[in-house]
Amino acid sequence: MATPTTYNTDTELSSVNSILGAIGQSPVTTIFANVGEVNAVNITPPTTAIPVTLVGTPVILSTTSNSVGSGLRIELTVIDATDKTFRFKILKPGKKYQVNDEVTFLDADFSGWLVTIASLKQSDIFVNPEVAFVYGLLMESNQDVQNEGWVFNRENHYPLTPNADGEIVFPSNILRLDMFDNAIYRTTNVVRRDGKLYDKLRHTYEFTDTIHADIVWLFPFEDLPSVFKRYITIRASVRAATQMVTNRELAQMLAMQEGISRAACMEYECNQGDYSMFGTPEGTTYRPYQPYHTLFR
Repeated sequence: MATPTTYNTDTELSSVNSILGAIGQSPVTTIFANVGEVNAVNITPPTTAIPVTLVGTPVILSTTSNSVGSGLRIELTVIDATDKTFRFKILKPGKKYQVNDEVTFLDADFSGWLVTIASLKQSDIFVNPEVAFVYGLLMESNQDVQNEGWVFNRENHYPLTPNADGEIVFPSNILRLDMFDNAIYRTTNVVRRDGKLYDKLRHTYEFTDTIHADIVWLFPFEDLPSVFKRYITIRASVRAATQMVTNRELAQMLAMQEGISRAACMEYECNQGDYSMFGTPEGTTYRPYQPYHTLFR
């Protein structure tokens, strides 16, 4: 019988292998069979001099790989035009690229720069149906847990600014959104419609000012605190044992571990949340009475 006593939850792959191990299946070396999403790039500056006007100002650039690749965006900042030093970061990975693809920037000032795809994130096609099912359970559990709203993914009074058309595009990684202090100030009531915010009180998509909302974000699994990654993995293991293995004792043992791991998450929540029965608002200062103060009298 499987012995789910050890869980490695540093990455999605290690969590998938932990779930497979919990139900008595062999581990895998990769989740996906094909590649396509850019993970890292190498950038070579032009042999000619870099225009001094490019120094110091970050430029967001899109790239293309013939007619195949799409969506890759890079922020590049020239540090020194003479020494041709620069820094960059990938803002959006893009898709359908091949390793060693040479791409060009879609910007006149950077047309002489050479970008080579160094590595790709494996995606889209799974190595086998069992891994696909387990990975799906992991991602579903990840979203279910984050949807509860914890201290690490809950953000209050977050500003949302209208675009040039006066509309606020709904960010794709938001699980829940409500107006800040909406229980007190009921001058607007927003919901998501057609990928944008819609005001049900004014019956419009148009906003004239920045609004502030209480948001529950959906973060990638590997960006979560370790106690939550462990909880999500064990929670997915319970579902895997229930749906893939007809072993009641295994499911019960995993469910018991799930309860313990959730308790660790609650401890994290209480410690990190700094909650108070006085309801001290964020952005204020409150210093409670300390017993040692009596020594100053």
